[in-house]
Amino acid sequence: MTDYMSTAFPNVLGHTNAQQVTEVVTSKYLDLFSNICYGYSSDFWCSVFNPECKDGNPVPPCREYCEDVYSGCGDHFRRQFSAILNCSSLPEAKRNNICRSNPYKPGKCLPMSEGLCTDVGYTKVSYPNYAAQISESESLQYVQLIAGIQHATHCYQHSLLLACAAFMPKCSGTEQVPTHAIPPCRSLCEGFTERCAIFLDIFFSPWPSQINCHVFPDVDDPSVCIGYTEAHEPAIPSPCSSGELVCDNSTCIPLSWRCDDYQDCADNKDEVPMPLRPGFSDATCVQLGFGSRQGALSVYDGHTEQWSKVCFGGWNSSWSQLVCTQLGFKTAGSTTYEVDSTSGVRLKLGQMKTSAKDHFIQSYLLPSSSCDGDKVVKIICDDPVCGTRPAYFQPMVRIVGGDTAEPGAWPWLVSLHGGLDQRFFCGGSVISEYWVLTAGHCVGGRTDPSGLTLIVGQPRRLAYSKYMQIHEASRIVLFPEYDSRTVNNDIALIQLKEPINFNDHVRPVCLPKRNWKTPLGTRCTAAGWGKASEQALDYERAIKQVDLQVVDTDECREAIMGAERKVPYPINQNVICAGGGLHNDACSGDSGGPLLCRVNQTSDVWFIGGIVSWGVGCAYPNVPGVYTDVPKYIDWIEKTTNVTFF
Repeated sequence: MTDYMSTAFPNVLGHTNAQQVTEVVTSKYLDLFSNICYGYSSDFWCSVFNPECKDGNPVPPCREYCEDVYSGCGDHFRRQFSAILNCSSLPEAKRNNICRSNPYKPGKCLPMSEGLCTDVGYTKVSYPNYAAQISESESLQYVQLIAGIQHATHCYQHSLLLACAAFMPKCSGTEQVPTHAIPPCRSLCEGFTERCAIFLDIFFSPWPSQINCHVFPDVDDPSVCIGYTEAHEPAIPSPCSSGELVCDNSTCIPLSWRCDDYQDCADNKDEVPMPLRPGFSDATCVQLGFGSRQGALSVYDGHTEQWSKVCFGGWNSSWSQLVCTQLGFKTAGSTTYEVDSTSGVRLKLGQMKTSAKDHFIQSYLLPSSSCDGDKVVKIICDDPVCGTRPAYFQPMVRIVGGDTAEPGAWPWLVSLHGGLDQRFFCGGSVISEYWVLTAGHCVGGRTDPSGLTLIVGQPRRLAYSKYMQIHEASRIVLFPEYDSRTVNNDIALIQLKEPINFNDHVRPVCLPKRNWKTPLGTRCTAAGWGKASEQALDYERAIKQVDLQVVDTDECREAIMGAERKVPYPINQNVICAGGGLHNDACSGDSGGPLLCRVNQTSDVWFIGGIVSWGVGCAYPNVPGVYTDVPKYIDWIEKTTNVTFF
């Protein structure tokens, strides 16, 4: 913290020995040293409490130094600062008094000591940086945060270069550059903010307002700006490994996905030469309007690759009920017609086709050149069916330590993506056409929904899926009492701009009854794309699932407190715990995803009992994972969404 090794007393506060200082600082003033509100605030408080010894006498801080620190820290410690020290009582440096001056010297070349930035091509830095920070201790917080975000999301391959250039800028060694610092190039700065700034918001550390990328130069001259060459590198796709199949020109998929009766390539290369089920499931071949729960009924013809509307003649509410059931809704709310005089093939009711399925409306429809009076069917469906898995065909075998889920296993699972390149970072669960439930820490300090993308119907990341729907967020609602320091009330809702189109592969999960208590010993399942281990470099491509047992929270608290690795979060009444065996747990990237429990042990209907929140690492031996207890938040969910779920 300081550059001196010996101290003398009394200090300016009247303490006469080190023991007195230790006692008072430990009991009252530790936050003065831990809160870096000014670049040299720790050095200043050291000189207040433990002044440098020169010629046997204590050297107090200078008045000007005190005023500099007060200007930076007054908003944080105004009352506490004034109660401890009055700057006017200190000696002034300009009168040649013996006092400790502010060590900050603008534009001075300083050696770089931070290891994260030692490989960027320079060793001398100059402050202030472009966020107006004046010391390495201040700037280090952003550099470390950006490095962590890059490790988690891979949002921009030159993130670390940008972090160092902006927050630990290269010293030019010449007065031709303002403050002797060389800025990042505009293209490097914009490349980062477009892709990664959303993640800074989530961590409650938004991109500093002092840094405007547009004012930076952008020339291929490292003496003028840093990172031009890197920012203009052409994107080169990584080659597929020997254990992968190349399809759609550049997509890499594991060989284990070949011939598994699920299409992962738009060109269908993964399923050739094996026969594949029809390109669309029977449920997906029907829609209302443009995919919502209401509108004109249309049916897709795989041979003509066209959508055709259905004539109203002979139609009744029973047919509407069949359609709504097929689309994943409980009831048909109303059946009317609309006049549509546009050209195109129409469909009309007829006899059931030979070998057709009686639970699909297309089995009863025949082509027609027109409809009487141009009237076509219009339906409103009510109450989506929740928690069912109509596209799941194989029984579940016994995401760390889990197994790979079949593509149709969890139709409500959502992947959250951020930034220009839509980098995956969290999971979520569909609870209605417009709403997704996730963890509070997955949205954090982000209130602007722009740049946030949600994908449903894609169980295998970075691969083609005919059921995939990409949605933009219109609103982010963090639980009002979420606490980022303790991760208490770790729950949030995301509203979508457009409704989700439900089908056999995309459905909502059920919510539990308010104040439901999941019995101890209940077997539930955590699912997501989280890393296979803490050492894994990337998230899983396919959904992993792991069977976990709900355990007592008191035992959970004891296990966490007894773990060798410590975490700063308490166990409270708003969480449940599950797991605690060997090699079975959720991990980084599973956050926000569901802990799924059966409505009853004999059914295949599921509700979301918890939300993946936090844990002691990944699969730490004999320590359970911690999940937000969803039943405690049902009233808030219904009030926020204006949807009644029961």
